[in-house]
Amino acid sequence: MRRQLSAGLVVGALASCAMAFAGSAPAPVLIGLALLAGAAPAACPGGIRALLTRLVADGAVPRALSAEATLTQLTWTAAPALVVLLGLQVHAGAPLALGALLAATASYVLLRLPESQDPARAGPAVPPLPRTEPAAHGRQRAGRAAARTPSPWHDETALRTSSGTGRSRRRSADGPLSPTRAASGVEAARCACQGAARGRVRVLAASRP
Repeated sequence: MRRQLSAGLVVGALASCAMAFAGSAPAPVLIGLALLAGAAPAACPGGIRALLTRLVADGAVPRALSAEATLTQLTWTAAPALVVLLGLQVHAGAPLALGALLAATASYVLLRLPESQDPARAGPAVPPLPRTEPAAHGRQRAGRAAARTPSPWHDETALRTSSGTGRSRRRSADGPLSPTRAASGVEAARCACQGAARGRVRVLAASRP
């Protein structure tokens, strides 16, 4: 990644230097050089910040990032005043020439930085902390486990339901009740009632003196 960042800085430096000495060039050429000078090193801020976090120890990463942010803010604060001073007192292309010089210097320094620390040599990794679950998740798991556990009331209800379903199936297997079967059933019930009444009359008649 260092070579890519360094190449972007070099291209941006060349474009800025060309704009500094191409004041009489056509407008499309100047616009293209301006786009190239801004787009080529666009990945440098994030890339350099990523390299910085690899070059320092883990405990020094916050301080390094704080220093980088401070330098960035100071640069953005002092750059407008410096551009106005150079453009009015020295030359109109002096700010661009200075920017090209600083970009080329940054490209060289970027390649000379020490190598990042090897994670394998940094020491044993810190064991991960045990995972703790919130109380709400624990209650939800307990509720799901209780829902999976069958209860005796549930079994009894299931047995009653299955027995009722079995009777319904047996009734449906016998077929629908036809008018002939219904009439024979009514006739059998009437004969049974008449036989019971006659038997009762005979018992009463035999019991009289």
